[in-house]
Amino acid sequence: MLKEEGFEVRAFTNPLKALDFLRTQSVDLAIFDIKMPELNGLDLLRHAREVHTNLPIIFLSSKNEDADQLVGFSIGADDYVGKPFTKQLLLFRVKSVLRRHAPAQPVIGLKLLLDNRDQLLDAMVTELKALKKRFSTPRRTRLVEGGDALIAERAASQRPNTELLRQQALAALPGDGRVLIQADGQVKIVTPQVLGRLHLNDPCPIGDAPSPARVILPIEPPPRLLAVSASGRIAQVRWEFAGQQPGPVERFLPTGLDGDTIVSLLSLPSQNIEALSLGLLSSDGRFKRLPLSEVVDLSGRATSVLKLKEGVELNSAVICRDQGTLMLMSDIGRLLRLRVTEEALPLMGRLAQGPMTMRLLPGEQIVGAICTEQTPLMLFSQRGLIARIDCSGLRYNQRGDLGSMAVQVDAESDRLVGISAGTGLVGVRTSKDRHGRLDPEDTNISNPGEKLKEQTGLQDGETIVEVINAIQPNP
Repeated sequence: MLKEEGFEVRAFTNPLKALDFLRTQSVDLAIFDIKMPELNGLDLLRHAREVHTNLPIIFLSSKNEDADQLVGFSIGADDYVGKPFTKQLLLFRVKSVLRRHAPAQPVIGLKLLLDNRDQLLDAMVTELKALKKRFSTPRRTRLVEGGDALIAERAASQRPNTELLRQQALAALPGDGRVLIQADGQVKIVTPQVLGRLHLNDPCPIGDAPSPARVILPIEPPPRLLAVSASGRIAQVRWEFAGQQPGPVERFLPTGLDGDTIVSLLSLPSQNIEALSLGLLSSDGRFKRLPLSEVVDLSGRATSVLKLKEGVELNSAVICRDQGTLMLMSDIGRLLRLRVTEEALPLMGRLAQGPMTMRLLPGEQIVGAICTEQTPLMLFSQRGLIARIDCSGLRYNQRGDLGSMAVQVDAESDRLVGISAGTGLVGVRTSKDRHGRLDPEDTNISNPGEKLKEQTGLQDGETIVEVINAIQPNP
């Protein structure tokens, strides 16, 4: 009937489907019957009002008593047409209601836009195109495809310039200062004198020593520190603000990393990054590389760089150099040694999972990754056994190979928990929250495949739970 008069009509026999339609679409008028299955017209009106506050609604009903009409009007109906009715009467009532509500339609359309992000962005782009065509100068209006950049720019204009604040905080720091991030996550700016009194650059047995250093770097030139989370997100650490008030590393990260565990901290080089990449090792044995140039551009905000399956976490992150050596270690002592090439470890996009690189055996777990040309490796087990392994004689593997047994581990009572370069101090943290710092040079070099021999000083029932590379210089 209404279609014949030029109206676009959508009819529903099921009121629930009509309500779903109203939740996603803009309409000018709704006509409800009172008696309907599953949901009567009165209840349908109440739900429709929650979606569209000013939507014109006409009731159709065979109930023509004054009391019935009063109920309909009292809950928000705009008109009430009793059955039977003529085509002319219904058409007259429809046009009358539409005229009364004509000023409210832009408001309804705006609400729908605000509730639907895709439609909102489409409308913004359409308006920007019209403005640019009208004014014909980029200085008066800028076209931003998609709208996201415009929203970000608007938000940025309403808050202080973060980069300016960082520069001001950096200028207030002592020129000889050091940025110190310890294994417990505390970020501090310290002078060389204070650092010397902490003895963090000296080896010490496991005991009540201060938490080992994860990062010790001079603030000149200002280092760029990248935090990598277990969910595959990265962000730059705003360590400059630690000079005003030291605190946990989470305080110096963007809000996008709130509640996320930081698995790696890396120092990003400022130049000659063309041959470098960010390597990401997940707990299921997948490894992927991203060009470091892309990471540097992204690290000013919290950004996802890895797509992970449910139940899988990022184990560790390393900076890789083209033609360098990557070594992956499992907790039973199995080592995979790979050459960093496009063929063996291809560069991939941000949200790719990465290829399966180390296929894990039943009950086997990933310990970590290290990319280094220094062949001696330090290996640590839960029970405090350590070994320094010369890996120079091990063959290079392909993705998916079994690799080599770097060391013999009693898998029934012990497992490896950490891997580190065989030079420079290595920190350890135990299950009793005691700490120690070991100099690999004090440990004799063993051949691959030998048993773990040398021990750290653990107490009864105590285990090593974390191995920390004490200093992370640029690769």
